[in-house]
Amino acid sequence: LPVTHIDFSKDSPSSSCSPTNNKNSCYKLRNGAKIHHSSPGNAGKALRIDRDGPHAIIPGVNIGPRNMPHCTLMIGLYLEKIPNNRGWVFGHEQSGFDRSILMHDSRFGGNVASAVGKTWNPWTNRNNSPPIKQWIHVTAVFRQNGDSYVYLNGERSDRKVIASNSEGLRDLWIGRPHWGRHNIDG
Repeated sequence: LPVTHIDFSKDSPSSSCSPTNNKNSCYKLRNGAKIHHSSPGNAGKALRIDRDGPHAIIPGVNIGPRNMPHCTLMIGLYLEKIPNNRGWVFGHEQSGFDRSILMHDSRFGGNVASAVGKTWNPWTNRNNSPPIKQWIHVTAVFRQNGDSYVYLNGERSDRKVIASNSEGLRDLWIGRPHWGRHNIDG
């Protein structure tokens, strides 16, 4: 079972929300983040991040390597545009490239990547930009001191890296990390 599951197309969860059995987990919208009632392709309601600042937090989900030596993060998103050269979308970054999914960080080749405790360029067989104006599915597999990968729409990156993540924050951030100017537009 997943440790946590968020579906922003469903109504905001109540205080009795549950992180298991595919029920919506608790989340908090911060700094003006909103759930829009229509999203591209008539996909229904979705969290919209359109600038630096707005984000959502899933409180109390510890994906640090001491708690979870192996961890998989998955997210479905629609990138409107690439607004900057960082573009972190989901994770628990505190410092030093903690477990997170990145969309367009120039230090990681400007492509879909994962933060594994160091920078790396995960693709040799892809364009250097993530696709925009379409729904995509991104999965990052973290194995502390083991092979780690990132997937875009089911296609695994053709490079692997040995992850050496630090513990990170005890909350998950969606739309950006706690650092400024690392946001997506999606």
